[in-house]
Amino acid sequence: MLPKVSRESVIDAMQWFDVELRQSTEMQGWEDKASQKWALEWEGRLYPPKKIISQATGVPTSQFSGGPQSVSYLETLGFQVNRLDIAQQNKFTEGLLRIIEELPVAWAKPFAKENFAGLAGRSKILFAALKAAGFYDEFEHLSGYFSMGQGNWAAIPWFALFDKRITTSTQHGAYCVLLFRNDLSGVYLTFCHGVQGLENEHGMKRGREIAREKIQEMIPYCDELLEKGFRTDDGIDLRAPGKKLATSYENATAAYKFYSLDDFPTDDELFEDLDAGLRVLNNYADDQLSIQNPDANGLEALSDRLLIQASHLDELERLIRDKRQMIFYGPPGTGKTYVARELARELAGQDGQVEIVQFHPSYAYEDFIEGYRPDLIDGNRH
Repeated sequence: MLPKVSRESVIDAMQWFDVELRQSTEMQGWEDKASQKWALEWEGRLYPPKKIISQATGVPTSQFSGGPQSVSYLETLGFQVNRLDIAQQNKFTEGLLRIIEELPVAWAKPFAKENFAGLAGRSKILFAALKAAGFYDEFEHLSGYFSMGQGNWAAIPWFALFDKRITTSTQHGAYCVLLFRNDLSGVYLTFCHGVQGLENEHGMKRGREIAREKIQEMIPYCDELLEKGFRTDDGIDLRAPGKKLATSYENATAAYKFYSLDDFPTDDELFEDLDAGLRVLNNYADDQLSIQNPDANGLEALSDRLLIQASHLDELERLIRDKRQMIFYGPPGTGKTYVARELARELAGQDGQVEIVQFHPSYAYEDFIEGYRPDLIDGNRH
């Protein structure tokens, strides 16, 4: 039987847990372990009930139950204990807040696996929360990545979400990203474009000019974001003066919204903004793919209209681009002229670029088609 202790003793145990155990290897990610079913909630944080009771009472965890016995004990003292699946309803924002809380401790240590393992574990919570919320079902091309730095701690840690059709890197293309302010006063959700790849290809000055041009192309897609409180001005401030990558992020942002640590959103509120951002990204990616591959969707529609397999039209399109000419042959009345005209209009992009030349029926192919022909030079056929 557990000895009776005061409510203050349990509070002291939770404070001890925050200082001594929360960031320890033993307890990092405790709420994700299959053996953990319950969570003690106090001042917006979750605690393992058995560990807290053991610290408060001095009774080893092996000598009492972590289920109903622990729950009843804590509830008798006026604490709230919930099943983890209920307590973790705001798991995404909880993961972000834990990252913000743990970064100063990590930054004070060398950049090494043992020092960022806990932060990496928090990022897994973010991915799991997105999956549970259905984001990977709604956006089939979604992928993500969390970065604390490469070789050194990043001045601006980030959690990026990509449309795999156009990029999987923050150096290239458009994506959505959560950027942690350098002073850890909050987080930005942004719709932005990669700069580093452009700088590597065109040089810093021209690369940044191209990035700004890209941003201007992206801003018209942001109407839905503006309705949700996003901004499209140059007001983003990552609080990292002199840091090149921070400046790149600021200069390459089409739309942004700031979440202050003093008024952080719930999962529902943040997911609503994320959903809007990813829809904007999806629409932008659709249009970019249409521009890059102008014939792809058009040939599919033409296939339906002509009742010809799309794979056959793809082959015709490949041949005309490669050989620059093509001859359809076959019996009269089988649609050769019609197919040629419709394919030409599709590939030309507009009807005004297509001209039909009608030959007189008495013309033979030999009258207008030339190829390699023998010629006599000095009496010899060449």
